[in-house]
Amino acid sequence: MKDEVFEYFKDRGFLFTTLKKGNPGIKPSHIKAGMVDVYNNKSNFRDDQIGRAALRAAVVIDDREEYEIELKLNQAIKDLVKLKERYRTLKVFLITGYILLGYFVSLGIFIAYPYMENFK
Repeated sequence: MKDEVFEYFKDRGFLFTTLKKGNPGIKPSHIKAGMVDVYNNKSNFRDDQIGRAALRAAVVIDDREEYEIELKLNQAIKDLVKLKERYRTLKVFLITGYILLGYFVSLGIFIAYPYMENFK
Protein backbone atom coordinates (compact mmCIF):
# COMPACT_ATOMS: atom_id res chain seq x y z
CA MET A 1 0.00 0.00 0.00
CA LYS A 2 2.78 2.42 0.88
CA ASP A 3 4.43 1.99 -2.51
CA GLU A 4 1.12 2.66 -4.25
CA VAL A 5 0.67 5.86 -2.26
CA PHE A 6 4.19 7.09 -3.03
CA GLU A 7 3.76 6.27 -6.72
CA TYR A 8 0.41 8.09 -6.81
CA PHE A 9 1.95 11.24 -5.33
CA LYS A 10 5.09 10.93 -7.46
CA ASP A 11 3.03 10.71 -10.66
CA ARG A 12 1.30 13.94 -9.73
CA GLY A 13 4.55 15.78 -8.91
CA PHE A 14 4.53 15.60 -5.11
CA LEU A 15 7.47 13.59 -3.81
CA PHE A 16 7.59 12.60 -0.16
CA THR A 17 11.09 14.06 0.23
CA THR A 18 9.90 17.42 -1.14
CA LEU A 19 6.97 17.50 1.26
CA LYS A 20 9.27 16.53 4.12
CA LYS A 21 11.93 19.15 3.32
CA GLY A 22 9.39 21.93 2.87
CA ASN A 23 7.75 21.27 6.25
CA PRO A 24 10.36 20.50 8.91
CA GLY A 25 7.86 21.13 11.71
CA ILE A 26 5.79 18.07 10.80
CA LYS A 27 6.99 14.57 11.59
CA PRO A 28 7.70 12.41 8.52
CA SER A 29 5.44 9.65 9.84
CA HIS A 30 2.58 12.15 10.04
CA ILE A 31 3.22 13.28 6.48
CA LYS A 32 3.09 9.64 5.34
CA ALA A 33 -0.16 9.14 7.25
CA GLY A 34 -1.58 12.30 5.67
CA MET A 35 -0.60 11.00 2.25
CA VAL A 36 -2.41 7.73 2.98
CA ASP A 37 -5.52 9.62 4.12
CA VAL A 38 -5.53 11.68 0.93
CA TYR A 39 -4.90 8.55 -1.17
CA ASN A 40 -7.89 6.83 0.45
CA ASN A 41 -10.06 9.87 -0.35
CA LYS A 42 -8.44 10.74 -3.68
CA SER A 43 -11.78 11.21 -5.40
CA ASN A 44 -12.35 14.35 -3.29
CA PHE A 45 -9.22 16.14 -4.57
CA ARG A 46 -7.87 17.36 -7.88
CA ASP A 47 -4.31 16.45 -8.83
CA ASP A 48 -2.98 19.91 -7.98
CA GLN A 49 -4.59 19.83 -4.51
CA ILE A 50 -3.25 16.58 -3.15
CA GLY A 51 0.05 18.00 -1.82
CA ARG A 52 -1.63 20.66 0.31
CA ALA A 53 -4.35 18.22 1.32
CA ALA A 54 -1.72 15.73 2.50
CA LEU A 55 -0.01 18.45 4.54
CA ARG A 56 -3.33 19.56 6.05
CA ALA A 57 -4.08 15.97 6.96
CA ALA A 58 -0.58 15.65 8.45
CA VAL A 59 -1.16 18.72 10.62
CA VAL A 60 -4.50 17.30 11.77
CA ILE A 61 -2.81 14.00 12.56
CA ASP A 62 -0.03 15.86 14.34
CA ASP A 63 -2.67 17.46 16.54
CA ARG A 64 -4.33 14.17 17.34
CA GLU A 65 -2.55 12.56 20.26
CA GLU A 66 -4.55 9.37 19.95
CA TYR A 67 -2.95 8.76 16.58
CA GLU A 68 0.38 8.25 18.34
CA ILE A 69 -1.24 5.63 20.51
CA GLU A 70 -2.72 4.01 17.41
CA LEU A 71 0.71 3.88 15.76
CA LYS A 72 2.23 2.31 18.87
CA LEU A 73 -0.62 -0.20 19.02
CA ASN A 74 -0.10 -1.14 15.37
CA GLN A 75 3.62 -1.62 16.00
CA ALA A 76 2.87 -3.73 19.07
CA ILE A 77 0.53 -5.92 17.02
CA LYS A 78 3.25 -6.41 14.41
CA ASP A 79 5.72 -7.35 17.14
CA LEU A 80 3.24 -9.83 18.61
CA VAL A 81 2.77 -11.48 15.23
CA LYS A 82 6.55 -11.85 14.89
CA LEU A 83 6.82 -13.32 18.39
CA LYS A 84 3.96 -15.72 17.69
CA GLU A 85 5.72 -16.96 14.56
CA ARG A 86 9.00 -17.30 16.45
CA TYR A 87 7.32 -19.29 19.23
CA ARG A 88 5.61 -21.51 16.67
CA THR A 89 8.94 -22.42 15.04
CA LEU A 90 10.56 -22.90 18.46
CA LYS A 91 7.73 -25.24 19.44
CA VAL A 92 8.27 -27.29 16.28
CA PHE A 93 12.02 -27.51 16.98
CA LEU A 94 11.44 -28.57 20.59
CA ILE A 95 8.90 -31.24 19.70
CA THR A 96 11.17 -32.56 16.95
CA GLY A 97 14.11 -32.57 19.38
CA TYR A 98 12.17 -34.51 22.02
CA ILE A 99 10.99 -37.04 19.43
CA LEU A 100 14.55 -37.53 18.18
CA LEU A 101 15.83 -37.78 21.76
CA GLY A 102 13.25 -40.48 22.55
CA TYR A 103 14.11 -42.32 19.36
CA PHE A 104 17.86 -42.38 20.02
CA VAL A 105 17.45 -43.31 23.70
CA SER A 106 15.13 -46.20 22.83
CA LEU A 107 17.52 -47.29 20.07
CA GLY A 108 20.42 -47.19 22.53
CA ILE A 109 18.48 -49.22 25.08
CA PHE A 110 17.53 -51.73 22.38
CA ILE A 111 21.16 -52.12 21.32
CA ALA A 112 22.57 -52.20 24.88
CA TYR A 113 19.95 -54.56 26.40
CA PRO A 114 21.65 -57.84 25.42
CA TYR A 115 24.92 -56.66 26.95
CA MET A 116 23.25 -55.69 30.26
CA GLU A 117 23.12 -59.37 31.35
CA ASN A 118 26.89 -59.34 31.64
CA PHE A 119 26.79 -56.72 34.40
CA LYS A 120 24.79 -58.90 36.85
